[in-house]
Amino acid sequence: MTSTQLHKTDSPKTPELEAVLARYGFRIVIALAALFVLAYGAACLVKYRYFMYWDIDLAHHVQECHNILNGSLHNTLLGTNFLGNHFALIMFPVAALYALVRSPVTLLVLQALAAASAAFPLYFMMRRLLNATAAVALVFVYLAHPALGYTVLYEFHPVVFAGAFLMWALWAFPFGGGRGHLDRKSGVEGTGVDP
Repeated sequence: MTSTQLHKTDSPKTPELEAVLARYGFRIVIALAALFVLAYGAACLVKYRYFMYWDIDLAHHVQECHNILNGSLHNTLLGTNFLGNHFALIMFPVAALYALVRSPVTLLVLQALAAASAAFPLYFMMRRLLNATAAVALVFVYLAHPALGYTVLYEFHPVVFAGAFLMWALWAFPFGGGRGHLDRKSGVEGTGVDP
């Protein structure tokens, strides 16, 4: 048996795996994102229930949401207008969602949802640029990354929404939101940019 024949017989069944992931990849990404939100949402709920949020970040963002809904931008914990501390305009739509269920847990779950939502544009981009196997693998690596998990578990930070918005913007412009589209062979059409 030659080395070429040995290599062909010992290689993994990547065409079959690729076919399965091409068909079910998006469902797998939905399941991974849902698992992320459920696991980290539950962990945040346990931390909140047992008074394990001892820093000030969650408290002052909850107060910001409460005050926005009551027509004030002042934060007594910071002693200033909250836009003067961190210019986080995302707190206005977050406050609108907070109005539905007025609980600090709402902010924690929204943060987990925002972090998990970045998995979808990542999947769409990588599937188009690489293949379904690589796309699902990168989504798994993204959602399983310890830094992302720690960010979701540590208090509440509006900057988590920026990562999700950035990922969606990266997908929207070159993959259909702009005039050109990104193709692994030709780059961004009409701009001369290589992929």
